[in-house]
Amino acid sequence: MPVVSINNFSATLDLLLVEELKLSEQLLQLISQEQTLLEFLPKPDADTSVRFKMSLLQKLEDLSHKRSHLMLSAGFDNTPEGVKECLTVYAHLPALAQKFRQLAELARKCHSANQLLGHVLNRKTGFFSRLLNQLATSGQAPGLYQANGQKDAPSSLHRRMSI
Repeated sequence: MPVVSINNFSATLDLLLVEELKLSEQLLQLISQEQTLLEFLPKPDADTSVRFKMSLLQKLEDLSHKRSHLMLSAGFDNTPEGVKECLTVYAHLPALAQKFRQLAELARKCHSANQLLGHVLNRKTGFFSRLLNQLATSGQAPGLYQANGQKDAPSSLHRRMSI
């Protein structure tokens, strides 16, 4: 049974879900923009986009933790079963169920879009690696993002591609 008051819990949960939905929508939009830019246009300020994406992800993670802690403090597990139990107790607030469904759908879309973006990045990385390998003769070649999401240091990339 819930430990916190019904009104306080549902209002706080509703606010957290609204914020998670906003951030998830922003993240999905950003991933879509990144994919478009990677497929069709060179992006001169990719580091700014990456920093913004990381900031969005951190905010979303923080909100998700707050929601999880709130649910745990009310006696609901942080599992699909816990969400179902919560929604059963708060069945008189159908907007909560709708927000959970929207959040789950956005999470699925973000995951799929991010996976597709990863495939695009891997394809582009292969092309740029071959191009840099053909062109790098002296000096420092720029770093590239690898399949694991890490960015090579320019010097290590240049050492691997020296002719």
